[in-house]
Amino acid sequence: MSFYGKYLHNIDSHGRISLPSKLRQSLNGELLLGKGLDGCLALYTVKEYDLFIEKIITSKSFASHEVRDVKRALARRMMPVELDSVSRITIPKDLIDELMMKGSLVITGVGDHIEIWEKNAFEVYEKKTNDSLEDILEKLDNGS
Repeated sequence: MSFYGKYLHNIDSHGRISLPSKLRQSLNGELLLGKGLDGCLALYTVKEYDLFIEKIITSKSFASHEVRDVKRALARRMMPVELDSVSRITIPKDLIDELMMKGSLVITGVGDHIEIWEKNAFEVYEKKTNDSLEDILEKLDNGS
């Protein structure tokens, strides 16, 4: 299951947003939505989220306090959501308020999950990462 691309969609007054059809095609089963990293929302299938958590757990000793803290923090950020009859999800009001989501939102595929961004926040993030993308790739390539 893979998600790719960048899309603009509006959030309505009830906190609902329609997911792009190209991303919906890869959504199978139960979905989890929660606060992601860098100021966005993260939408996972339960299967992909379980794989994500499994990577964290197996990368270090489960006895590690840090692993337990991260697992708890990530799990409590997530909540089940469903696609309605017209392929929308409802974003909880507390997340809308916290991330100041209104009007146009950016929906991006990030391989194993989908991110939903407030448009201005995404533009700031995209500019920052685009300016340093080559440096980041070089560091990753060198194993640092």
